[in-house]
Parts: sequence; C-alpha cells; structure tokens
Amino acid sequence: MSFHEMNRGHKKASHPPLPRLGPSSKIDCFRTECQVTKEKIVALKEFVARQRKLSRKGKPAMTNACKDQSEKQLIALERMMRGWPGEPLDRRGIVRILNATGSKPPIFWIFNVRHEPENFANALGPDQPLIYGRSLHLILGPDEDRDSALIGLANYFLRWLAPRMTVTRHFLGANCQGARCLLMLTQRLMAKDIRVSGVCLISALPDIEVGVPALLIYGSRDPHHDPFFHDAVSAQKQASRCFATVRRQLVDAEHGQYGRVETVETVVARVQDFLASLNARAAFSA
Repeated sequence: MSFHEMNRGHKKASHPPLPRLGPSSKIDCFRTECQVTKEKIVALKEFVARQRKLSRKGKPAMTNACKDQSEKQLIALERMMRGWPGEPLDRRGIVRILNATGSKPPIFWIFNVRHEPENFANALGPDQPLIYGRSLHLILGPDEDRDSALIGLANYFLRWLAPRMTVTRHFLGANCQGARCLLMLTQRLMAKDIRVSGVCLISALPDIEVGVPALLIYGSRDPHHDPFFHDAVSAQKQASRCFATVRRQLVDAEHGQYGRVETVETVVARVQDFLASLNARAAFSA
C-alpha cells in the first residue's frame, strides 16, 4: 500500500468496483511502476556519486568539544545498555546482535527501550539475525547540538557495521527517536558502496535524502507523530524527495507501543511483507 492510498480507519470515497486483474494485467502494472521509478533510480545514482565525492574530500577534523561530547554520549549509552539482550559486537556493548545463528542477511535497527529488541527478534524468528543499537533518547540535553551528536553516533555504528555488511543488500530500521540517525547512517553506508535495499521508520519522517525505498509505519492512535495526518500533501512531497518509493501503513497503537508484545507481531509482519516486495523487485530487475 503506497502513501497515495487511503488508510484503514479513514472514510473512503464511493467508487464503482474495479475489475479484478488477471496475471498479465498485474505484470503490465508492475512494469509500468518500474518505468515510473526510472527517474528516481537515476537520481539515486547521482546522489550516491555525490556522497562518494564528499567522502573522498575527507571530513573536517572534530573539535575537542565535539570529541568530548561524543565520548560523553557513548559512555552514557554504554551504561544504559548494560544487561540488554544479545551478544555485544563492540567493546562498549552499544552494538549487539540477536538471532546470531540465523542464515538470512542481518537487519539493523535502532531502538529506544530495553524490551524492544528482544520482542522484535522473537517476532522475526530465529533465522533472521538482528543487529541493533539504541537512540540518544533521554541522553541528549536541551542545549546540546543534536545533529553533531547524531552524526557521531552514526559514525560509531558505521565503524562496527561496515565489516559485517558483506552481502549485496541490507535493510535498516528505526523507532521514532532513532530515525534521523538511521538515515545519516544510510548515507554513510552508501558512500562506502554498501547497498541498502530499503529502510523502515516508525513514527517519524526526517527530512534527509537517501533515495531508497521506505516503509513508514504510524499508529492509528498516535496522530500527533504522523505528519500525513496533519498535512498529507506536504508529507507526501517530503517523502517523495527523501525516498525512491514510499509505503505508508497504520497499526493499532499509541506512541511508544510499537515494540510491545501485543503490537510487535503486527509491525514485524508489515516489515516482512515490505522486505518480500523488495526482494521480488530485485529478482525481477536481475
């Protein structure tokens, strides 16, 4: 379901029933959709080229103040994540893995609270490895430079993820507070020629261009954090600018409930369905 479609719970306009499509018609529709996205594919290639060019120029040296801020935040994350589930992949325990013996390409996710990773991993099943980190929620102070802090965390994740991302395509996701950092990480992975098949953002829509397909999940009982609820036209324009394609879906949840046992099964089902569609498109294009 794309963001152009009406969402469940909204009143729909009355239209005459559409005829059922046969197999050949479905293939024609799919080819048309692929044709429409050609311009976005070209734009994505140009975006990746710009990212590579920027990376070759090198990054400005971090000031001592930025280094101190980043170290302070990493220490806070290390303390906060002590005892979190999964095997640590770094010495601080900030990057962890669940379902480590699974055979599928690992998914990376940024969570907010302790119960979310384990519930998510259980819903995904033992064959799906889940590498995860935590956002800076409740760590950043009101006077701190938010973007500098998120860039520092994205760079830290990149350091530990890049050596493990050796397959052709990778999927990333984040719950609300981690969304902006996740898209910063996506840009950095792509600049290193690491392919990202798509992203999933829950209860968020940062204005950061990554040019990959996106699944946007919002709560039907959380309209405050759903930009499409407040101004659908502006939200659609922003989403189209940031992502190659967009699928917006609602789940029956309030803010902060997406990782709970009673909700996570629905969220993971939406993610798995989106992953299946990405894999089908990749196979069709091969």
